[in-house]
Amino acid sequence: MVQAILRKESGIHLFMVVDESKTGEMFFCIKIIDPVSIDSFAFDKILVTTIESRDAALEKILMSGISSSKVIIPDYR
Repeated sequence: MVQAILRKESGIHLFMVVDESKTGEMFFCIKIIDPVSIDSFAFDKILVTTIESRDAALEKILMSGISSSKVIIPDYR
């Protein structure tokens, strides 16, 4: 359902959810993976959805070798 809404409303196709504290759990039928696995997948963009630790999330992503041009961090303010 979430994937259908995302695709219809924004054109986003969610295929991976990453969260180091919830690895192995499910998020709307998608298995949550550990952040160290990100570079094992091909993707267009990473959408950061955390509100509290946005800078820390970005730093981890960049330290894994992913270009900042592939990262989207919405302004929730």
